[in-house]
Amino acid sequence: MEKIIKYLFTCALMIFSLTGLFGCNYLNQDKDTNSNKNIKDEYSIKSEQSKKDLDKIISSRIIEYSKSSGLSGDVFFESHRVYGMKTKENKLYIYLTSFIEGFTFVGDKLKIGSSYCFPVRLILNSDDYKFINYSEPGGGMDFDEKLKELFPEKYYEMAKKYNEDHYKLLTKNRNKLMEWLKSKGKDKDSLIVD
Repeated sequence: MEKIIKYLFTCALMIFSLTGLFGCNYLNQDKDTNSNKNIKDEYSIKSEQSKKDLDKIISSRIIEYSKSSGLSGDVFFESHRVYGMKTKENKLYIYLTSFIEGFTFVGDKLKIGSSYCFPVRLILNSDDYKFINYSEPGGGMDFDEKLKELFPEKYYEMAKKYNEDHYKLLTKNRNKLMEWLKSKGKDKDSLIVD
């Protein structure tokens, strides 16, 4: 009985935690185009702190995966736009566009290195958000077909236009970079731009 109560409490807590992440983001992220107007997430908004926590978890999982897959750099920043998510069989499926950048130290300065912007289906354990899977459609002629396989129809059209999010996500990353530099007592002069 205690396990059932603990499980129900954990599920309820997870739902409340996840609700904050995506509800506000949907409404505020793209005011110009109304592209999210008719999309309803399966979660409602409850806690801004929960939204920030899951947002950080998503970024850290994407950075971990990208580093293990060969993205080079000493410092990484990731920003994303979440289209939606669903829970199925104790797995949390998150559909998003991610923009990640790697920076390399050259002496005491940072050199802007590789960057990457792509639609992603991220799967986490719904209980503890541990990484399960990262999938992207890849490039090439079968991009559209693979995107359809990864994304539900209700998110597919938005994900297909992922390049439209590039500048917004780049701007978010640069703001994160500037905050990080400031926390280290540095400024934009600490960047090497080719």
